[in-house]
Amino acid sequence: ANPHPASTSDPTSGLSDNFATTAASGSDPMFPVARHKDFWDFHSWASGLFVMDDSKSQESSSEAVNAYYSVALLGKALGDRNIEGWGRLLWGMEMEAAQRYWHMPSWSHVYNEDFKQHKMVGIVSSTKASYFTWFGDLP
Repeated sequence: ANPHPASTSDPTSGLSDNFATTAASGSDPMFPVARHKDFWDFHSWASGLFVMDDSKSQESSSEAVNAYYSVALLGKALGDRNIEGWGRLLWGMEMEAAQRYWHMPSWSHVYNEDFKQHKMVGIVSSTKASYFTWFGDLP
């Protein structure tokens, strides 16, 4: 049974399948299961699970959060509890990771003191973290 019954006739579902296909429909080689999601780290990687120049990176947690939120909303709009639930799971994991790895409350022990003065991380990589963004280090 196809958990995305609309995906063959609804281009919107096909679009969400591109980055948020469920495990149940993961047999389609065109749509790997949750293409960018790293279930161990709870967040997505910009390049998917493949290494970029020197490591995997995620420079926009807000894009990932909103992408998965859109899957939950799509499921709700279609009346498909499976899609909605899958979107809510991916969305919740991404929000948890964003709060843990990108936003830094004073009590956080994830990064050293140098990062705490900036209160957030701009780019998280699998081998490093930077407080600047792809656009530079100016506030």
